[in-house]
Amino acid sequence: MAVYMSRVFNCGFQPIHAERKTGILKKLFFKLGGGGLPTIVKNFLRLLEFRSGTHRRNSERHVTFSLSMTEAEKENIRTILVIDDSVDTGASLRSVVDKVKETFPASKVYTYALNVFSESENVIKTDFFTFKDRMIRTPMSQDAEEYSDFLDMCRDYGLIDGKK
Repeated sequence: MAVYMSRVFNCGFQPIHAERKTGILKKLFFKLGGGGLPTIVKNFLRLLEFRSGTHRRNSERHVTFSLSMTEAEKENIRTILVIDDSVDTGASLRSVVDKVKETFPASKVYTYALNVFSESENVIKTDFFTFKDRMIRTPMSQDAEEYSDFLDMCRDYGLIDGKK
């Protein structure tokens, strides 16, 4: 979708990957096939995870994006829009925005999220959003059916290593 929109608006597109360490229970859950549970069960488990505070306690994110630009080209970029699917605690978006501002210091950086949880506004306030305090599932969600396709795209862009 983002690649399509970049063509519509005649602007650049740069995928960014922000990842936090996943807990042992979550890794075990998906290894045992928990991703195939009914949506209502997955939503309940996500709500439990969200309310547990694990996202707040584990706020460090590893942010990667690949660029092949000169410093002069970077300085010519004036406006950047960072798009996120859901801003739960704000830690991932904050890490991404900090990395983008470090890489493009002359640029004005705006943020958009499909969904924003009120709690995240203590960490970062998005400039634009569509939904507030909604539980959504996108291809970037580990329990989404499309998650493996999302990981393949990240590999194609060199954001994560080639292991499947």
